[in-house]
Amino acid sequence: MDTDAGPRFSVLKTVFVAPDRIRHTPAEMSWVARDFRFHTGEVLPELRLHYTTVGDASRPSVLILHGITGSGSGLLSPSFGGELFGPGQALDATKYFIILPDAIGHGKSSKPSDGMRAQFPRYNYDDMVAAQYRLITEASAFGICT
Repeated sequence: MDTDAGPRFSVLKTVFVAPDRIRHTPAEMSWVARDFRFHTGEVLPELRLHYTTVGDASRPSVLILHGITGSGSGLLSPSFGGELFGPGQALDATKYFIILPDAIGHGKSSKPSDGMRAQFPRYNYDDMVAAQYRLITEASAFGICT
């Protein structure tokens, strides 16, 4: 992987207004991981990973994973994103491109309630991390494919 090449990503659609302390309007998008293999050996032909981004895609990328699973957009709250992504904060959105994925089974990412119910593969944190790794290494939107 060429670490000198910055991400090449175009924000496709503005979905909601950012909290006051975040300068760049967040954008929501989805990417599909093809033939995703879960820790159980089960394979899902298409696993949708939804994510929210904040900042300029030409800046260094920062992937933030939700510690208790959940939706990445939940990390935009004033008490979290407002303290991290605002001007002069540790991950100032004018200096970094923030990627906030929804975990498998949460938010707008694939989940059992999408229709498969009990036939949805059993998943755990290993699967969530593997899916998020594929998101940043395979999604051409980020320009950091290996």
